[in-house]
Amino acid sequence: MGDLYVDNKHIDDKLYCKLCFNAEITKEEGMLSKVYSLGEKTSSGNFLAHAKAVHKESTVFLKDQSSKLTNWIQTVPKGSPATSQFDVNRDIVLWLCKDLLPFELIEKEGFQAFNKKNIHLNLPTSRTLATTALADVYMALKSKVKELLADIVSGTIMLDGWTDAHHRYPYVGVRLCTVDANWNFLLLTLCVKPVESHTSDILAVFVRELLEEFLPTERNVLLFDTTDGAANMIKLSRLLGHGRVTCVAHSLHNLLMTDTLTKIPEAQALISQCKDIVSALHFKAHLIDEFVLEQKEADTYAKIRNLQDEIDADSNDPIAEMDDAEEGLLGTEQSKQGTQTHKTLKTTVPTRWNSVLNMIRSLVSLQKEVNEILKRIGKPLLCLMPDDIKLGNLASFLEDFEKFTLIISKVSPNLSAIPLIRARIKKICAVAPKDPPLMKKIKERIVKNLEKQIPVTDLVRASTVFDPAVRDITMTKDEGRELLQDLHEKLNCSRFSSTVFGVEDERTATGGSESGGPLGDSGDHQSHDDGDVGGGAKRLRLQLLAEAQEDAAAHSSNCILDEEIDAFLAMRTRDQGPLDFWRTHSNTFPVLSAMARCYLCISPGSVPVECLFSSTGLLLNGKRSSLAPSRCNMISFIHYNTKFL
Repeated sequence: MGDLYVDNKHIDDKLYCKLCFNAEITKEEGMLSKVYSLGEKTSSGNFLAHAKAVHKESTVFLKDQSSKLTNWIQTVPKGSPATSQFDVNRDIVLWLCKDLLPFELIEKEGFQAFNKKNIHLNLPTSRTLATTALADVYMALKSKVKELLADIVSGTIMLDGWTDAHHRYPYVGVRLCTVDANWNFLLLTLCVKPVESHTSDILAVFVRELLEEFLPTERNVLLFDTTDGAANMIKLSRLLGHGRVTCVAHSLHNLLMTDTLTKIPEAQALISQCKDIVSALHFKAHLIDEFVLEQKEADTYAKIRNLQDEIDADSNDPIAEMDDAEEGLLGTEQSKQGTQTHKTLKTTVPTRWNSVLNMIRSLVSLQKEVNEILKRIGKPLLCLMPDDIKLGNLASFLEDFEKFTLIISKVSPNLSAIPLIRARIKKICAVAPKDPPLMKKIKERIVKNLEKQIPVTDLVRASTVFDPAVRDITMTKDEGRELLQDLHEKLNCSRFSSTVFGVEDERTATGGSESGGPLGDSGDHQSHDDGDVGGGAKRLRLQLLAEAQEDAAAHSSNCILDEEIDAFLAMRTRDQGPLDFWRTHSNTFPVLSAMARCYLCISPGSVPVECLFSSTGLLLNGKRSSLAPSRCNMISFIHYNTKFL
């Protein structure tokens, strides 16, 4: 493709196919109208289709595109300015995807004026960005993600389902976390795609195909799942054959709401009163504005507006049960909730029990203002009593649990945090003589159900033993030694042995090629029977020798393992995280470090995949309801994985 010049003068604003032009110019009656042409800002994908259909030149074009894309990728981390229109288009896509902005932005009158005055870029059309340029950036990032996963040993899949409010498509978001060879915790987004339904059978097929697309096929990767407690997610892990972890944030919700507050009539009545107040204010929002105007107080106005945000967030029945008793109910529950908007729940409230805390906290801090509004709308019976401290006590109590959500949502979480969370919960729930009766009941029920909702599973113990700081306060040396030996034996005997330890798990073959060869056909003129006896004895000797060598190697390996375990258990650290510890000592403990990399990648929560749907909700809004699911997936993929370029 190229511009057409006559006597060094640019004759029009079209781009012409050079292959067509060369063919026409050789003819005596060649015509320019027969040369394939495009507008300057048209997607290059149209030329690709023309070149492939007419000239059979797609391979050449793709190689040229690949070379350009490779050169562009190299400029991104360096921050080098664009040197071609190709680079400019892809830089714009990167910017718009990072900020989740629509491609039509560059065609807006204001941005066009700003560009003309300050930047002077030759801006492409939004269609060019949304087609070829977007696909190029997506493929470049996808290659980078696959490169990061090329040496993966183990990983945790975080998965959840969601239905968009406009087309009712059932979406699935998948993120994967792993620990690389340099002991960096990586959180990679794999997709946000629609599926036929959220049933476990369909999700299992979807996840298998996705993993085949991203993970190396030549090695067995040890995988775990972290999901909520929905029935379809539990069955999904069973179908995939992955170790499963229930999201701790979800477990906290069940512990606090399902097993505790909703089971105590007094607490239930207190929360119901708060919900009634929220509902009353929610449907009388205009009176809130009138009250603020009458008061003419800026600080009160700000507080009231914050409360209104909480009202909008909590209008979705904050104490509703999160579990789906049957997986068929998943789509039904999401259909009911999909039409409602939540201004703050998506960005600041990772689990529903947090919304209860925010509701109570807002009502406590705005008690005077709330009571005044309730009186004005004729509902004085809903007013909070001035001397009622129950709400304040409940809010203060729940605030301690809010910190646990932050712990499991941090950049590099692992299951070793669970014993610490359990110990803290027991301390918080220790009943004091001065506790009011309601608080005593709440604390007793939480302690009673703690083991059911947040148990110390085998995977928790496996992760904890590789975190020296937590290990030393949760288990004895003998327990640690026995656990490490057991984990080594299980990994060494599994199909993941070669991936984890880097040694092929194969048995010494006897017979086969050993049975033939020079020994059976040596040229000696012995009788046929004598040759068989000699060959059999030699084969038996080689077999015994191989077995002895294998036993000696196993004994040596066990000695090395025992030495590593003794030295590792003798080490003490108080303020060093597990990944930092193994980054420093991986060469000292080669066998144990290979095992640690398997278990320190297990995430205790699926909060990151919830955040994934929050950003997707910003994409699939009323103004972008026509956005194709494939483009939505590419934009989300780029938005979250750009840091890996």
